[in-house]
Amino acid sequence: MDRLDYAHLVTTKILGDKLYVAPIEQKNIQKVLDIGTGTGLCKFISSTSPVSRGFGGLTSTGAINFADLFPAAEVHGIDLSAIQPKWAPPNVKFEIDDVESPWVDRTYDFINCHWMMGSIQDWPKLIDNCYKNLNPGGWAEFLEMGGEYSSDDGSFTHDHATYKWIKTLFDGIASTGRDSRPGTKLKCWAENAGFENIIYKKVKVPLGVWPKDPYYKEMGFLNLTNLLDGLEAFTLRIFCGVLGFTKEETMLQLAEVRKELKDKRTFNAYYEV
Repeated sequence: MDRLDYAHLVTTKILGDKLYVAPIEQKNIQKVLDIGTGTGLCKFISSTSPVSRGFGGLTSTGAINFADLFPAAEVHGIDLSAIQPKWAPPNVKFEIDDVESPWVDRTYDFINCHWMMGSIQDWPKLIDNCYKNLNPGGWAEFLEMGGEYSSDDGSFTHDHATYKWIKTLFDGIASTGRDSRPGTKLKCWAENAGFENIIYKKVKVPLGVWPKDPYYKEMGFLNLTNLLDGLEAFTLRIFCGVLGFTKEETMLQLAEVRKELKDKRTFNAYYEV
């Protein structure tokens, strides 16, 4: 749970130190759905359903704090794992459920779906369900990885252990029928579902403290720390559970990856969301 909470800091930094960017108003928000809620921390990029207009933002810390800020709203958080906190405000309800199973008959004013890459088999269907379960004027917001690791100065190459690791990881995810980089397709899927007033924005997320700009340096530090913290867990799941590598083989690869990631002189890499 600590890593998921830490990932929240990365996301708010990506969004300009905001929790979300939709122009929602307290008086208009009665029901909220947080997909893949994890520990109840939320992160967003946005698109809108018909009738809604504009672009804005509000700083908060997640589904629980959202419920505190919007006490009249009923916040539903769904996830496959029972890792939500034991305590939450009375207007927050956490449910163990599969978002790709048939949806119950509920409508929402705000739907959040974040960092679900590698988890969803049918993205168009998921986004269609979001559209169909939004009230008129409601907003849905998505944040997903959209590309591979790269560098503008050529410092990140195919010879790096980190490149070989991430390529193998993505190939393993793809072999399960899931998309590891759905970000670039979100706009098309949202249009096909019927969404209007779509805001599509790309953000470069640095890996490490190499940027000179203090804001992006902090973003890179948070991103790198979050990656290193979860590196072993999610790599073993794909490398060993899907691709058939032994744990010993995987740990040897990860040792090289960690060495590169911890040396800020190795490369100036980033990915886009």
